Amino acid sequence: MQSSYSLNSSRRTLSVPSLQESPAVTAVTLEARSTRKGRHGQPPPSSQHLLFGSWKGIPVMLRLCEKNRLIDEWDNQVIEEMRLVRALNNDNLLKVYGAVIEPAHLSIVNEYCSKGTLQDVLLGGSIKLEWLFRFSLINDIVSGISYLHTTVLTYHGRLSSACCYVNGKFVLKIGDYGLPIFYAKSRPSTAGREPTNEEMKAQYYTAPEVLQYPSQKGSQEGDVYAFAIILQEVILREEAYSMYSFDPKEILWRVRKTDDFRPKIDAKEQPECPDSLLALMEQCWARNPLERPRFPQIKLSLRQITK
Repeated sequence: MQSSYSLNSSRRTLSVPSLQESPAVTAVTLEARSTRKGRHGQPPPSSQHLLFGSWKGIPVMLRLCEKNRLIDEWDNQVIEEMRLVRALNNDNLLKVYGAVIEPAHLSIVNEYCSKGTLQDVLLGGSIKLEWLFRFSLINDIVSGISYLHTTVLTYHGRLSSACCYVNGKFVLKIGDYGLPIFYAKSRPSTAGREPTNEEMKAQYYTAPEVLQYPSQKGSQEGDVYAFAIILQEVILREEAYSMYSFDPKEILWRVRKTDDFRPKIDAKEQPECPDSLLALMEQCWARNPLERPRFPQIKLSLRQITK
């Protein structure tokens, strides 16, 4: 069955499993998470490309890619990559259930998280964020990425507050890991045009060494840098670099060209935030990747901060 993903539609059934053990996804609700309003009345940009459905009676999230952006060779490679990510299992990783291939789309089927992304939680304003809860979210990120770094994937490479999801029990789960071809092709192409401000903001989590040399792959050190930017968001409950009036293009240029241009936090304005957490954040976004702590060291530092 082939039909378009129109947001004017309400429900549709997908029943084409891509692997023998994959789910047949049913009753897909064609409402993007962008219908949720953020703190300032705008939809959070982090989850505008998610659809929702159910599998075996449980809710799921779907992220889709138009098939015309995946040549057949890549299509097969995505399926092989998905076999790898489906084998991963950790309380702080978003579970990947499988994929659905349709004539026009390939969809990755993920565990559902009712609170949306970490970005939704931070900017939504409806959830009170006591520091105990903030440290819980931070520790969940460290737990998930620490596990990921021990797997065959070795690093995330796209870590941001937009790919950290929060479930109904307020457990944070890292998503959007692995599947590099799928995630690269599921983003709108910027060929022949300037990236939008939102697309440039997504690069705020990219380490300077990768901004300078875009062909360079991700790394564990790059994940540590992204974690530091997320820490700024959690501490301030604001978007990354929200304290500056520069446009995203200028911010990226400054990060790329200067050694010390980073988010700025006034410790006096954050009396509940431990100074040791601010110090850890600054270590994690060091210009030199080799000077950034590894996640096992970050985990130990957080234990000292929170004990």
